[in-house]
Amino acid sequence: MSNKKKYLVFVESPSKCATINKYLGEEYFVMPTIGHVRGLSSKSGSVKIENNEVLFTWEDKKDSLDRIKKQVLENTYNTIYIATDPDREGEGMGWHVNNILKEIDFKGKISRLKFHEITKNAIKNAINNPQEINMCLVEAYLTRSALDYLIGYTITPIFWQIFRIFKNQSAGRVQSPTLKILVERELEIFEFVKTNYYSITGVFKEFQLNCDLLEYKKEKVKKILQKEKAFLIKSHLEENSIYKVISLEEKERHSNPSAPYITSTLQQEATSKLGWSVSITMMVAQKLYESGKITYMRTDSTNLSEEITTKIREYIKKNYGDNYLSNGINIYKSNVKNAQEAHEAIRPTNIEDTSDKIEDPQQKELYELIWTKTVTCQMAASIYKKKEIHISNEIGVFTIQGSILLFPGYLKLQNKYKEEEKDFLLPDLQLNNILTIKEIFINTHETQAPSRYTEGSLVKEMHNKGIGRPSTYPSIIETIKKRQYAHLASKSLVPAMKGKITIIFLNYFFSKYVDYQFTSDMENYLDDISLGKLNWKNALKKFYNELQDNTNLCKNINIFQVIDEIKDNLLKWMREKICPKCNNKWQFRVKTNIFCICSNKECGNMLPLKDEEVANKTYKYSKNIYTKKSKSKSNSNNKKTKKNK
Repeated sequence: MSNKKKYLVFVESPSKCATINKYLGEEYFVMPTIGHVRGLSSKSGSVKIENNEVLFTWEDKKDSLDRIKKQVLENTYNTIYIATDPDREGEGMGWHVNNILKEIDFKGKISRLKFHEITKNAIKNAINNPQEINMCLVEAYLTRSALDYLIGYTITPIFWQIFRIFKNQSAGRVQSPTLKILVERELEIFEFVKTNYYSITGVFKEFQLNCDLLEYKKEKVKKILQKEKAFLIKSHLEENSIYKVISLEEKERHSNPSAPYITSTLQQEATSKLGWSVSITMMVAQKLYESGKITYMRTDSTNLSEEITTKIREYIKKNYGDNYLSNGINIYKSNVKNAQEAHEAIRPTNIEDTSDKIEDPQQKELYELIWTKTVTCQMAASIYKKKEIHISNEIGVFTIQGSILLFPGYLKLQNKYKEEEKDFLLPDLQLNNILTIKEIFINTHETQAPSRYTEGSLVKEMHNKGIGRPSTYPSIIETIKKRQYAHLASKSLVPAMKGKITIIFLNYFFSKYVDYQFTSDMENYLDDISLGKLNWKNALKKFYNELQDNTNLCKNINIFQVIDEIKDNLLKWMREKICPKCNNKWQFRVKTNIFCICSNKECGNMLPLKDEEVANKTYKYSKNIYTKKSKSKSNSNNKKTKKNK
């Protein structure tokens, strides 16, 4: 290697490496670590808490480690820069690299570089202002790693002891509460009973538009729950067909642009507008960031720098005119519970660069979404003229509303993604005009069950509950799908029976660890640790002691106690609460599969409860399966008793 190379810069990926290389001189060599160079060992006991010490067992990623050692030992560098991502995980990754450099006795200077966009100015500024490894962020990283390990490796083996069906499955600090969100919504849908309700509309001879009944006998009419009452009201209204215009109201309505993207809102809107999974969104965003097109894509902040805000406003003025510019600078407040660092919102690094310059189709689509959101956040509001007419007699009051778009404002750019609101023109009526009703209709409606979560709406719910971090949402959702706790159906996440039983078990035996507030509090503790407000070892020790107490109680769980609890809860998911053939009670078998068997052996009715689709079908009873299940259960209990001894 040339002697000109005085500085070594570590980054995570080759693509990030290639972009940074463009902005640095010949004295710099930029090298990718290819992700984490060390991780927690998957073996039992990799996290131990003894007295006031927390002990970790790490496993090296050998290929990456060998390349780093070779590069450093075979060359002479004055300074090594660690330029991993500017967040908790990035700091943890940088800390591992820093430790490796110390282990091989590197004598030069080690500095941390932080930047939130990969541009020439950002890179130069970071090099001119090097930092130390932020140990508060590292401690938060270590605490997060320990929490995930302790919950996963403590609770998961208990699944395996009790249910063979859960072999190779897992519980998780964020994964399990997220699954609980899906299961609770599915139960709401399952238990939902549709009901009819009614509304009344009228059509007047003077104009052929539907008017809604607003009042009946001076009382507001919202939903009419009884059909008979709807017909009674209709007959009363038909007694007098003469009505008078009693109110004409016109007012302007302003619709303001929304904030620039944070990670969770980008994930949500890419799902709803582009039809992407959360994982694809983050993969494409990562490529845009690493190629220098957008700022760092893991952020909780809606802030924009003063410099970029000025450039956005200049761009709007130049390309659309002063009237499309908001009167003052639009400032947006983040409502995120767990904002980690004061990053900027996700935005283009250069507002003058439109998506036309991007060739990759996916990157082009996502960039256009980000660019549009960034520009519109400083544009003027759209303005509508809204008109409302009330038409009345002594029995009832009908109303009709309409609106006209007076000025598009930010919609000039955003109409591609926003369903266009069509103008609804009302008749030119005057106050006290006399109208004659032509016909009155009764409209039948059905109440609607709650909707299943899409990946985007699940992210929104996780965000609202403070569960996890936007950077972890994709991996959490992918794990739930990979473990077959839920599957996608028409872009909605549907929990499987395996997922339902998991939540039944956790709610009963480890309820604290699927509690939304507890999970949110854990994230808050991690944030406090990252800010130096909380001692990480004390927090971890407290958590560990509570988990151990809970686990010790569960070690002596009787398998029949578990089955009884699951049986009681599984009945919630049964359309038929008793055997439809003989009216006897169901018995449940949960081992390598999940079965519901009639308690009357002579009946022979059986349901394999794999999913909702088969839960209502009747299957022929199989004595072989029944005997096998009974034997398996007995053997399992014997093994369990022996193990506990």
